Amino acid sequence: MNKKLPHLMHKYALFLLLYAAGGWCFLSAQTLDRPRLDFDTPCASSGYNTFKVFFSWAPVGSVMEDNEFILELSDANGDFANSTELARVGDMNNTDTFEFEFGFPDTTAGEKYRVRVRSTKPEKFSPPSDEFPAYYRKVNQSLTINVIDGNVVGDVELCGGGNYELSVHNYPDESAYIWYKNGVAVPGENGASFMVSEAGQYYAEVDYGQYCSSDTASNIVTVTVGEALEVSINDGLPAKEVCPGDNATLTADIDRANYTYIWYKNGEQVGNPGYRPRLSLDASAPQGEYRVRVETPGGCMAESNSVQVTTPDISVTTDKGSNVLLLPGETVTITASTTASAPEYTWYKDNVPLPGNNNRAITINEPGTYKVKVKQSSGCMVEVFSPGTRVARPERFVITIDPDGGYTPCQNASATLRLSGIYAETEDGTSMDVYDEYKNKFNYQWYRNNNYLDGRTGTSLTIDQTTENGTYALKATYEDSDIWSDDIDLRLRLEETVTIEASDDILCGGSITINITTNTGNTDYTYAWYRDGEKISENTTTLDIEEEGAYRLGVSAYGCTVFSNELVIHPFDESVIEVDASERIIIPEGTSKTVTATGGDTYFWYNAENELISDTASVAISEEGLLTLRAYVGDCEVVREFTVEYQDGYIIPNVVSPNNDGINDHWVLPNVYAFNPDIEVTIYSSTGQIVLQTTEYQNNWPESTMTYARNKPVFYYRILKEGKEVVRQGTITLIR
Repeated sequence: MNKKLPHLMHKYALFLLLYAAGGWCFLSAQTLDRPRLDFDTPCASSGYNTFKVFFSWAPVGSVMEDNEFILELSDANGDFANSTELARVGDMNNTDTFEFEFGFPDTTAGEKYRVRVRSTKPEKFSPPSDEFPAYYRKVNQSLTINVIDGNVVGDVELCGGGNYELSVHNYPDESAYIWYKNGVAVPGENGASFMVSEAGQYYAEVDYGQYCSSDTASNIVTVTVGEALEVSINDGLPAKEVCPGDNATLTADIDRANYTYIWYKNGEQVGNPGYRPRLSLDASAPQGEYRVRVETPGGCMAESNSVQVTTPDISVTTDKGSNVLLLPGETVTITASTTASAPEYTWYKDNVPLPGNNNRAITINEPGTYKVKVKQSSGCMVEVFSPGTRVARPERFVITIDPDGGYTPCQNASATLRLSGIYAETEDGTSMDVYDEYKNKFNYQWYRNNNYLDGRTGTSLTIDQTTENGTYALKATYEDSDIWSDDIDLRLRLEETVTIEASDDILCGGSITINITTNTGNTDYTYAWYRDGEKISENTTTLDIEEEGAYRLGVSAYGCTVFSNELVIHPFDESVIEVDASERIIIPEGTSKTVTATGGDTYFWYNAENELISDTASVAISEEGLLTLRAYVGDCEVVREFTVEYQDGYIIPNVVSPNNDGINDHWVLPNVYAFNPDIEVTIYSSTGQIVLQTTEYQNNWPESTMTYARNKPVFYYRILKEGKEVVRQGTITLIR
């Protein structure tokens, strides 16, 4: 064995370790140089977007075989936090100098971009390049501005103090623009439009920075500024009154044949634009708000003041309204009021002028329809008529009376009747309301039930006593004529509280007496008894009842009724008496059983000989026979009867011979099971079908009409107590 071998192995392992360590140190010595730009101010576009960056690194072999070099672009401020990858190469791991070829993203727009190179294995970053402006130009042609009706207009003439909007026509949606005045960028103006107010030469560019924008420069628009243009109409006054039928005009204070005039009425253009310094108003409807706009050939514009054109609006009214009543021997004076200046009056009767009646007022003593014509004698000569006033003699008067608001028959403690209307009816049937004019011309007297009420005069009457209920009427007297109102049935409430009570509210045979407990003390009252809302009796203060129901008493007087409280009479419910035994009581002979009743006030137990055997709730029984209970709840009696039998035993037959010989024809159960409501008997066929299922089995199975297919059929039975406990079960064989 070579004993030097372990020593050599140690040397070899040490060599490998040093080699690996040296390799790691070698890899970590990789250097990425600053990228060198092959451009100064890149202006990328869809037609030109190929650029180069030179890059060197060292030493060759210091990166992994699957390393990649990635060229990254910063944001517009030179920050690489969210860098953009421009290019990537994976085949330059053995080349220390090479170039990246790439295109800028279409979102590129800024002045401080930088690039850097990143290796992936190991990951290292080169120093960033120098800053450079870069823009991706979506627009590569000249802008057009001030396009009007499809034509580029190069000259704009402004009036002094005016302004004008220049706007980009062909590319209006770029993010930013540069506007120039006389070759100098206008600070702060970067929108697609620019409002100018000064003379100069204007053009626009898309804002692609200092070096990339010039190719988009627009056409130049020359703006000149002249003197301010002003125009007014109607001598600058805001209003003009036009007389009806006049051929009125409005005139601008500037009259030049090469100017364009556009007139407006109430905001709507009137006629066509042109040389129209005067506007003739429509004589049929001149009213409205007018203005004019004037335009010069050079584009200067001015708007006039607004003028409100009106026509005279005069009115005339009279103080008597549309209907006036003329009483015999009296006169009526009608007076006119008007807004006309220097009015002249002419009165008419039935549309015919009245000669000599030219004053503001007229005194009338004849029926007819009167009106006045007013003519304005200064300014516009305008005429207007007042509404007509009909003057008529009454054929008769009608008066009405009503209670004050809130009155409801038999609900109010007091009420006031008032004269509510006076109407005059003329010979043609027209009714006129003359309450205000004539209410003080009549004398008044009140009546109740056609009886004169002494001292009750005037236009109102207050009633506050129930005894004064009745039919009221008012008589009005004028000279020798009497006028009667319609009748009013006035009923105040009865000031009574009626209470009834009964000797009992449970009906159990016989009758119950209901009495009135409130003493009304008035012999004028009448009475009516009601059950369930139906009248059942009258003119009695007590009622004996034998039927259940809801009872009330109605007390009536002076046309009103007041109702008592309601008493509900119930029938006696015998189920309140409960006994802890069924009607059939089975006891073994020689024993006793205690039966107890509940729900009553007193109890009496009787045997078959009607002898009292207990006067308490319980009774002990030991003999067969009839047992009777008489229980009492108040005056109500409940009678229950029970049959006491000795128990037959517990033998249940398993053979039945239904041959109608009177012997063993039926399956007979002991009395502890038969006729017992707590026992359920079920009989099944041999196939499991239910043949009989019943409680209180009557010892009557099988019926004589029952048929069966084979000799000596076997049936099965089950006996349950209270539907749950199986007390007996077995078989039954039928033989002939």
